[in-house]
Amino acid sequence: MAGQRNHSPPLLTRYEGNLQELPGGDSLIGWGQQPFFTLFDSRGRTVLDGRFVGTTSSYRVYAKKIPLKDGDYTMDHTALIYLMDRDGKFVAPFNLKRTPEEAAADLKRYL
Repeated sequence: MAGQRNHSPPLLTRYEGNLQELPGGDSLIGWGQQPFFTLFDSRGRTVLDGRFVGTTSSYRVYAKKIPLKDGDYTMDHTALIYLMDRDGKFVAPFNLKRTPEEAAADLKRYL
């Protein structure tokens, strides 16, 4: 991608943002510690500006089209939680699709 993309109104984010280049020159940006994500068209115009509910940050966002049998499609709705150490470095993905007891036992390994 050549150029610059800005959120309106301006956001202050110091880390964890990402950019995904999409087919046709569009781009999807996750604004890191801010709970926003924006889809820009190939000319840099905002097509979609979204916000996660609550205090969730958008460490990484992405778009993935999943083709269906009839020629239609759906979108991947995967959500991940990343465990980070005190220095902000990635440790491991954290799986939420289990019992609270299993999740707690797994977390104890990293404390």
